[in-house]
Order: sequence, then C-alpha cells, then structure tokens
Amino acid sequence: DLRVYMLIARSDPWFVFYHEGYLRRSLSKYSPLSKDRKVYLTNTHFQSRKVGFKLSEHIWSFSTFQDYLSEKGRTSKHYVETILNPYIKDVALYVFMSAKKKLKPRAGSFQIIGLDFMIDQNYGVHFIEANGYPGYTWSINFDSRGMVGEQFDLVQELGEAPSALRLMRSGDRYATWQLV
Repeated sequence: DLRVYMLIARSDPWFVFYHEGYLRRSLSKYSPLSKDRKVYLTNTHFQSRKVGFKLSEHIWSFSTFQDYLSEKGRTSKHYVETILNPYIKDVALYVFMSAKKKLKPRAGSFQIIGLDFMIDQNYGVHFIEANGYPGYTWSINFDSRGMVGEQFDLVQELGEAPSALRLMRSGDRYATWQLV
C-alpha cells in the first residue's frame, strides 16, 4: 500500500498541502489462498516479523517504485508523475472538502493526516483510509525527518508571516510540500 501525507497548515484562510509518501511492500509472495497475514498486511509491524526483515526492502520511495515499474516494463516511465500523484492529490482535496465543514478554524493550529492507498494488478489506484494521527516511518528510503522539519517550518511561517504565502496557488511548493 501507499502512505502519503496531507497537511492542513492553516484555517483562515485554508492552506492544504500534499507530501509524496512511500510504498509499503509485502515481503512475502502474494497468494489468494495464503493464511499468512504478512502476505496481505503491509504495515511495518507485521512485515518486521519476517525472518531477515530489512526496512529498506519494505519501504520504497515513489521514485524507487517508478524505477521498478519502468525496469520491469509494467507501466509508462511517468506513471507516478502522470497517474499516481494526480489521483492522490485529487483524493486529498476531496477528503479535505468533505471534512471542511466539520473542522473548527483555530489560530495557530494545524492537522497532519495520513492517506493510505492501494494499487491493483492493473495499476489502478484506490483510496483505503485517512488517518488523523498517522505514524511516521523512519527509513533510508524516505526522509521523514526532513518532511517533519519542513512541515513545522511551513506551519510556523504561516503563523508568523501568512502574507508571504497568500499568493500561493494550487501546485505551488513550500520545500517538498505542494499546495492542493
């Protein structure tokens, strides 16, 4: 499955950002008849129980995933850029718009949300769930520490000098965070 992050960085006016995430791979070969939960559940807790577990084999960046797909001839060389990321950003915006009326604007507050997706055998992307208290996976293949640092810099700048970012439009970036 895939984990990406949505940051509601400010509520007056609303600033909602997307951050590309990572792929969590099952390290066991898939079989629909398997009784082994590690075949189906890709979270790190279950995968780490596998003998010989290596986090770097379990967590892939989107660029590593794209390289794999291209190398194996499974998708176009731009699948992540042209299909995966645009769909995920659309879902992030939809999730935000669906919840917006329930959110209470509060000065200086923000919310980070983990969005989980799966990819089917035809490389179609499907939304699984939104997590209001997402975990951060620390891996050499995904710079969670850098992402969190940029997240706090962004929230702080929006709190202290919001006029500096008011001209941002959908698609504009603050470091590795993209406004949706």
